[in-house]
Amino acid sequence: MTRAFDTLNIESPGFKSQRSRASPTPRRGSIIKLYQYEFKFREDLLLVQKLFMKRLKDSKMFPPNFIDEVLSTLFYKISEFIDISNEVIKLLDNKLSIESQNRNATIGDVLLNCAQSFESYIEYSQHYPTAKSFLAKQCQANIKFRLWIENCQRQSTFKKYGLIGFLKSIKFHLVSYPKYLTEILNNTPKDHPDAMLIPDAIDEIESILKEIHDSMSISDTKLSTSDPGLSDGEPDSRSSSSSVNTSPNSTQLSFTQPEIVEPTQPEIQSPPQQNQLNLPVSNRSGFRRSIQAPVLSWSDMVSSDVLSKLSADEIKRQETIYELVQSERAFAKDLDIITTLFIDPLRNEDVFEPKFREAAIHKLFFNYLDISKIAQELATTLESLHTQNMLVDKIGDSLLSWSQKLHPFDIYGSRVQFANDYFVSQKSENPKFMDFIKKCDSNPLANKLSMDSFISRPTTRLARYPLLLQSILKKTPPGHPDHIIVQQVITNIETHLSKINETKGNTDRKLRMVTILDRLEYKGGSVADLHLETPNRTLVKEGMLKLHNSFNARVFLFDHLLLITRERQLAGDLVEYEVYKRPLFLSEIALSEEVITSGGYGSLGIFDSIIGKDTSKVNEDLMFSIVHKETMDTFILSTISLFDRQHWIDAILNEADKFN
Repeated sequence: MTRAFDTLNIESPGFKSQRSRASPTPRRGSIIKLYQYEFKFREDLLLVQKLFMKRLKDSKMFPPNFIDEVLSTLFYKISEFIDISNEVIKLLDNKLSIESQNRNATIGDVLLNCAQSFESYIEYSQHYPTAKSFLAKQCQANIKFRLWIENCQRQSTFKKYGLIGFLKSIKFHLVSYPKYLTEILNNTPKDHPDAMLIPDAIDEIESILKEIHDSMSISDTKLSTSDPGLSDGEPDSRSSSSSVNTSPNSTQLSFTQPEIVEPTQPEIQSPPQQNQLNLPVSNRSGFRRSIQAPVLSWSDMVSSDVLSKLSADEIKRQETIYELVQSERAFAKDLDIITTLFIDPLRNEDVFEPKFREAAIHKLFFNYLDISKIAQELATTLESLHTQNMLVDKIGDSLLSWSQKLHPFDIYGSRVQFANDYFVSQKSENPKFMDFIKKCDSNPLANKLSMDSFISRPTTRLARYPLLLQSILKKTPPGHPDHIIVQQVITNIETHLSKINETKGNTDRKLRMVTILDRLEYKGGSVADLHLETPNRTLVKEGMLKLHNSFNARVFLFDHLLLITRERQLAGDLVEYEVYKRPLFLSEIALSEEVITSGGYGSLGIFDSIIGKDTSKVNEDLMFSIVHKETMDTFILSTISLFDRQHWIDAILNEADKFN
């Protein structure tokens, strides 16, 4: 393999160049905005790590036995936030790469999975006043340290706002997440699985924001006097007050977000805002933000006499338990709706031929009745725990017994992708099924959700349990009997989720291989010549790449072969893939990280006659070249970002190395 250079700057997503080449769909464009927002935040975190943390550790500014305490106090959780941000970027990048190939690709599940790690921002907000006070006191007592900080700031993008200004801005990083997710939701079809997942993700993040707000209020009270030495950046008189509206029935949360947040914002057009940072409301006025959200809170159901005898922490614990009970009852009700709205009519109407009806129902909903039984039992058990005055003492034993009966979720999770695939194919191929779906969508029972949202309901519900139980655990005193048991329940659930994710990954790959084989057109020979049906054949990566000065190609990387194809739209959502020129077996190609053209390595000679000498229109940094060793045919491919480019280069080299 030819590797023209070893060093590569991957710290910029490079979406500006992509905008000039292709216009993403509104939904994809909204996802890209969130990707950019998180990418820029990670850049700032990495700069703090490089410019301040590593230098300070290597300096002799503090005694060796004191430096670790300085770093952990001043840069609390920065390394953890880098890891979290890396994971979010990786997951969003993966979702962007498959968004165009699968209309049901989701991001709501990504954010739901990340919500638990986002809770670290609560701890950071609680710690921030300590870091601010510590930095101010050290700068006041140690002039050498203060001059060192000021010198570092002059070398960075933080010179206008100061290090402490950036550290403060971290508290507000999640504030923008709900508005980005709301914009994605507004650009998402109502029958898309994200139509249910994204509102749940917004709810989880807003719950975290509420706790951040509460912790900030407590911290501000404890440290009401201003620290000398370093300011937070812009003066308070220039700060902007903004609020985050968590839900229709929730309290308005007032966030004071100083202008120092601006350096961490990407250069993108923000979604429409109301009252500065008030979260925009989805343009689907009838859409329910969360199908399991209770209408009344626990406090609304309890007498003032009972409330007056409880501590604030116990009230919060009872609230979260009540939310679990209500949401489980709503989940059980949704599974009943599957029977009423979909299965009974499918059995009695002429949507499928009589001899295929039961098989079709089984493909769509498989063992949902087993899950319905589990949900009904849990909802009834939890409701029975409420005493006459609506207080729940312990829930751990009941949940532990339930968590040992989750095997039906494993079975369902292993089949849900087959169900979604069958749903999509029937919508395209069966007009009667399409008419049936439209009729169901308009039924008030569906609550503006399509059938595929109900198909995904059991797996999304299972993923939500750890979040709900973690919330209960946080409100449960350490000495309470539930504390250990509920943690065990969470562990049991996460074991099932891991098993489902592993099975789902294998299922997705198998389904995708079948789909590719079915839709592949190879005019230069037989599809059999590509050896795609060999046992254990693996699809390593796929995505849309720009073929030099030509079309947007669908590129497939298998464990033995690279295929560049032209994607053609067929009826409905179906597409076919026509192999471009020749299949590129990995044993027969070389890869260069520079652009190989008739003008030589690194030259843009092939483009000169097309666009003249204005090479600013071609971003060579986003390109790489594939050369067929025998024919010397060269394929120049361009990615949407440096991050995506490096992913492709690494993936191709890793597979090709097996043939060297």
